[in-house]
Amino acid sequence: MKNPKVNPQIIQIHGDLIALVTVAARDANYLPTLEAKLRLVEQHGWDKLAQALRNVVKGERKTNTLGNLGAEGRAIVKAIVQSIADPSALAMDRLHRGHLLMQQGRHQEAEALFRQACALQPDSIDAHNLLGMALHNQRRFPEAGQAYTKSLELNPRQPPIRVNLGIVFHEQKRIDEAANQFERALDLNPDDLEAIAHLAYLREQTYQLDEAQSLVERGLALAPQKRALWLVKSKLLQRDGRLTEAVEALEQARQADMDSSLLGEIHARLGYLYDRLNDPDNAYRNFCAGNKVAARRHAQQGSDKNHYRRQMADIASLIEGVSPAEIPASQRLDGTDSPVFLVGFPRSGTTLLNQILDSHPRVQGMEEKPAVYSMVKHFMELTHGRPRQLVDVSDAEIDGLRQTYFDTVAQHIERRPDAILVDKFPLNIAFIPIMWRVFPDARYLLALRHPCDACLSCFMHTFEINSAMANFLTLEDSVSLYAELMKNWHSYTTRLGIEFQPVKYENLVTDFKDEATRLFDFLGVGWDEAVTKHTENARKRGLINTPSYDQITQPIYQHAAYRWLRYAEQFRPHLDAIRPHIESFGYPSP
Repeated sequence: MKNPKVNPQIIQIHGDLIALVTVAARDANYLPTLEAKLRLVEQHGWDKLAQALRNVVKGERKTNTLGNLGAEGRAIVKAIVQSIADPSALAMDRLHRGHLLMQQGRHQEAEALFRQACALQPDSIDAHNLLGMALHNQRRFPEAGQAYTKSLELNPRQPPIRVNLGIVFHEQKRIDEAANQFERALDLNPDDLEAIAHLAYLREQTYQLDEAQSLVERGLALAPQKRALWLVKSKLLQRDGRLTEAVEALEQARQADMDSSLLGEIHARLGYLYDRLNDPDNAYRNFCAGNKVAARRHAQQGSDKNHYRRQMADIASLIEGVSPAEIPASQRLDGTDSPVFLVGFPRSGTTLLNQILDSHPRVQGMEEKPAVYSMVKHFMELTHGRPRQLVDVSDAEIDGLRQTYFDTVAQHIERRPDAILVDKFPLNIAFIPIMWRVFPDARYLLALRHPCDACLSCFMHTFEINSAMANFLTLEDSVSLYAELMKNWHSYTTRLGIEFQPVKYENLVTDFKDEATRLFDFLGVGWDEAVTKHTENARKRGLINTPSYDQITQPIYQHAAYRWLRYAEQFRPHLDAIRPHIESFGYPSP
């Protein structure tokens, strides 16, 4: 005999309580949450109902033995008993409500409902897939990958879910695994447009251009209005130097399907191409349009530019009223054990510089990994509440902070014992006081570019969403951040006496060997002819996980040097804020 179906009206009114009790009866991990909920039920005068629900969780299923609950209470208990026997209706309700929440951008609330659906129906493919999507939208990629993988374990012949998993792997820079998922999706459905588009995008990024071109042609033959494919086509044309055709492809993409998620990137790339074609007005218009799209994404994900500014101010305050002479001499590290930190303002040639460094056999580069951030976080937690945080750190605590740093390094690269480690992360420049305190003998490479060019390039670029990158959505904010960071840099170098070597991007592109020789002499490793093949090295490595991947795999180019002069009118209101730094770094004053 089939179990009677749950009254839909009761689920609609009391669905959250019904679901929680039903899930807790199946999964003891939910019991603490249920007990907290039942205490609230009791506070509202439903003591008998709360006790009845506790009994149901313990195994009681006869509704006529659960006491005098009143009509509504009996209906709730009956619905729960029926849902325990057949959770399908309740699970469907959780999925429906979660999907509506996800459409509203309320991904965390949707996640909770999808988790309940998974607990109610562990074999539900849709429940695990939707849970993956909710986690994916929160950028919780490892958890999203686990949910998608569970869905595929239930049924591996699902191209859309394989594409979802591939996207998550791509976000985590797990390139081979991402490609494998897209390829398996195409094995199942050779006409899957999402798989074609994502694999084409990945192949272009990893310099497998022939395959990327083939995939683009294959996809556009199936769907001539597929925006993502026109975007990849424009990148391929750009790589081939056919800039006007690349613009035409992007304009086609802009007018294509309604996939608004790509609109910001399309505007950004149009801006870049119009800039290359010496059309600054159209370039600036597209950069502004692209950044407006990016600003909405930052707002949706709660990214606040002022959070990063406050963090900068907190770090800068550490040296206020502190004399370096007060800081105890900590154990020093010998030779290659002490890292070299490559810092600067983003888009100042740090990726090019790191690629040159990593091409030297006695240098090992590490690209934008959170080793310093992990150490800084540990430091701030360790010293919170101490009146003089930078001074009041023991040698044992310094050793622990160093261990945090090197443990994080080990999670991302395998250290070569005969090589100097160069830790490249431009915005670590904000953390200099803590880096100096933990590694007092560390050396620094300061990547420099004309301040106006650096600020313009950040404004022109589409970065990942976070509080630091939220400062690059307007030219004014980019200039303001530059001025604040470099004011602090000058203060740190003056007061802390750190050892650093400036490396100018303009010198690298016009006088490569002399500038590189000074760099390697500073590091004590001398010149090596291998560094002249840094472009080839970049191509062999495949994907470079920085905003400059499509430039660093080409020979050194000069068109971006002093580009800001074409945007002099847009810079006019901001020059006074940045002029001191233009002059202090030895650039001609405008």
